[in-house]
Amino acid sequence: MTESTYDPKKHIRKTLKEKDLFEYVKEIGKPARMTGTEDEFHDVLIEEIERLEDPIDIARLRLTSSSFYLTKYQPDLAEKQVQTVMEEKDLPRELRILCLYYLGSARLDLGNSAEAEAIGKQALGLTVDRASGLSTILLNQMGVFYLIQMKYYLAMEYFLETKENAGKLGIEEVYFVAINNLALAYNRIGRYAESETQLLENLAHARKSGFPERVPIAQTTLSVHYLSTEEYEPGLKLALEAVESAIRSKNPGNECFRRILLAKFYRGLGKHSEAVECIKIALAIAEEPEYERHLSYAQRIYGSLLADSGDPEALLYLDRSIKRQEAQMKDEAPEGLESAYFEYGKFIADKDRESAAEYVFKAIQIIKKRPLSPHLKRILAEAEELADRLPPVSAVESASIEISQENLAKILDVSKAIISETKLSSALEKVLDIALEISGAERGVIWTREKAELSLAYAKNFSGEIVEEADYPAINQAAWKVLETGGEFSAATPAEVKKKISGLPGYAEPMEAKSFFTFPLSANGRAIGVLYLDSRFASINMSATIRGLLLSVMDQATMVIEKIKSLEEANRQSSQLKREVKKKDNELKNVFDIVEKQQRELEERYGVHNIVGRSHEMKAMFDLIERAAQSDLSVTIYGESGTGKELVARALHYGGPRKEGLFVPINCASIPEGLLEAELFGYEKGAFTGAVESKEGLFEVASGGTLMLDEIGDMGEQMQAKLLRVLEENRIRRIGGRLQIKVSPRIVAASNKKLEFLVQSGEFREDLYFRMNVIHIPIPPLRERKRDIPLLVDHFWKKAGGDPSAVPPDKKQAFLRTLSKHRWPGNVRELENEIERIIALGGEMDVEFLSENIVMSMQRPLLSDGLGLPDLNLRELEIKAIEEALTVSGGNKAKAARLMGIPRTSFYDKLKRYGIEMVVRRKFEV
Repeated sequence: MTESTYDPKKHIRKTLKEKDLFEYVKEIGKPARMTGTEDEFHDVLIEEIERLEDPIDIARLRLTSSSFYLTKYQPDLAEKQVQTVMEEKDLPRELRILCLYYLGSARLDLGNSAEAEAIGKQALGLTVDRASGLSTILLNQMGVFYLIQMKYYLAMEYFLETKENAGKLGIEEVYFVAINNLALAYNRIGRYAESETQLLENLAHARKSGFPERVPIAQTTLSVHYLSTEEYEPGLKLALEAVESAIRSKNPGNECFRRILLAKFYRGLGKHSEAVECIKIALAIAEEPEYERHLSYAQRIYGSLLADSGDPEALLYLDRSIKRQEAQMKDEAPEGLESAYFEYGKFIADKDRESAAEYVFKAIQIIKKRPLSPHLKRILAEAEELADRLPPVSAVESASIEISQENLAKILDVSKAIISETKLSSALEKVLDIALEISGAERGVIWTREKAELSLAYAKNFSGEIVEEADYPAINQAAWKVLETGGEFSAATPAEVKKKISGLPGYAEPMEAKSFFTFPLSANGRAIGVLYLDSRFASINMSATIRGLLLSVMDQATMVIEKIKSLEEANRQSSQLKREVKKKDNELKNVFDIVEKQQRELEERYGVHNIVGRSHEMKAMFDLIERAAQSDLSVTIYGESGTGKELVARALHYGGPRKEGLFVPINCASIPEGLLEAELFGYEKGAFTGAVESKEGLFEVASGGTLMLDEIGDMGEQMQAKLLRVLEENRIRRIGGRLQIKVSPRIVAASNKKLEFLVQSGEFREDLYFRMNVIHIPIPPLRERKRDIPLLVDHFWKKAGGDPSAVPPDKKQAFLRTLSKHRWPGNVRELENEIERIIALGGEMDVEFLSENIVMSMQRPLLSDGLGLPDLNLRELEIKAIEEALTVSGGNKAKAARLMGIPRTSFYDKLKRYGIEMVVRRKFEV
């Protein structure tokens, strides 16, 4: 095919019709390569991508574009095209494999050989037919990954497999590449004769193949071989031809690499000026961003050539090369770093002996880890001879160089997985990836032990569901064998695999793998899981170093399993706890809703608006209650029995800012003083006989709310003193306790005795009285607000279940008149009891159903004192007479006794008995 007869657009459209993906890959770019029109071909390809609508055709062309970018040393653009394709959903399996193939190549060109290897294994795992065209190019790619990583024996296994497949399938181009790569692997492991034979045959085959682009590839590879064996004469001719071919094909990347090789041949032959001229051109190309992959190589050779002539600028280029290679040193030391170390050390040996010794020592350590070609043997001999003349390197530095950076990186990666992952499958995926990378195995499985069962935790690089794999029964049996014995179960060669697998119970089928390794994951002497690795394409002979490193990884895997299982159990318990907490939250919410509802009901029930009364006296009291409710000041309430002192106290509480706190009433007169202290202050466990546990006092309970001290006038002297201390300090100490407890209840004190009089008589502490009597609320007795009786009757009648509106008006009026004649010594409580009695006994609102004492109050004659006073009983008459005598006498008790005509001692007794104040009672005081 000539350039004039080649139409890239027609070729692309024709090749897209090819159903076999591998055939498409082989044919799509072939004419462009043969005619040297790759750039024009790619331009048309991009136009076709814009025109097409079929996602499969677009994906194929994008992957072809990725391949083009790889040949142009633009791996970032290649990867971008692959990633675009991988975003498509429901890609056919073969296209996904091809995506991974190009992605692996891009990652390798970007310097991430470990990532490239993992991607390659993933691609191989997706293949169903291991002898297909796609499988074959994947095998070759895996070999390249291992060749770059200097895992030469593994690389050789994959190249052999590639060669065999390509030969059977008749894939000539791949067969050519496989032989080329296999020869390189032979060279690296010291099998030079086999390497040369393969390369010479390949070069001859390339010249006859009709594909001229293969010739310089074969020449370049053979040149590399001759450099390692230091056969400079035959290599020089090949290198010159390879460079000329790269120039003709206008491929600067190939030209750069081949010129570096050519400069090395010139140097080996002592042609210094030719070597310098050649390497300068290579260096200029390598300094271009797209070809900088060759830069450290070109800098090293140029630096070496300058060193040969004693040019001090040699150090600059050698140092640049070293730094660049060290920055790229993710795995083992890059090939050529040992030469850069040696050349640098040799050049400064006369000027800086200690630094020279360090560089030479580093070179020796790297060389000793590699197969020794004649070239490396010569460098090693020179390096050791030079090292003998230099100061010895310290033991610490020696030890640090012996540590494998690759191995440390692998362990560090697993450790990071343990720290960062909280999901078992994600963590074990990382562990398995690293185990595969270290061992060179292709596929892997991790199981965890769940009681007496093995639970599949993670599987890698299988073509589908692992349980559907033909080898899975054998793999599973191997895992159970390890679990039962607690020891390793492995085979390194196909013969061993066959022998070991045939010995498994209930399984006699041959296994596809060439090597497999099954290890227990143990913690505290007990297997908690199993790690399985295998390779279908290469026999893996694990070295002691690799095995030791793998054991370290397994220790890390054990930590992962133990840690995350504990975490998952904690999460399970946490989730259960969260569900329980949520349930409790809902229950609490319901409780809070109920409490809020009850709070609203309490505020509604005990608000001042629910106290019945429209009289002037009651309205004045309501106004005082509403104003007093908004403060936290102490309040005293005076009222006769039955007037509703607690009702007023509750109105103060539920009408103020403390309404959401507790309202706690206690009747001080009904509890003995010793018990009253325990009730108010609380006590500690063991404070007295019967105190089996600590108990809060009412001061604590009511803190934030209101504490009502009813009948405070009957409180003993000692308790009054303790109450005063609480009011002053807002702190209490429980009985038997040592700690002072801060409290903040609002104190509302109530009494049916006038506290002023009790102070005057010495029965109530004056300081306590003034401390509490900040706000004073007097409650008028019912006899002084008889206008409210009709309202109270209707209220109590409804409350008891009656209907006051159904009572005939005449009957109701007679009923109310009778009630208004009564003195109501029991006040509102007496009236409520009377109404409840009538309703309970089935009575009506009729005079005939009233109690006898109420009816009799209408029949008693009026004993007027000229003030229009109605009939009073003896107690009321005495109280009235005493109050009037005190008023007339201006509070002088002796004079008041004389006015009444009774002894002073009798007068004092009556004052005490009735709790009468010594001044004319004021209606309202604050």
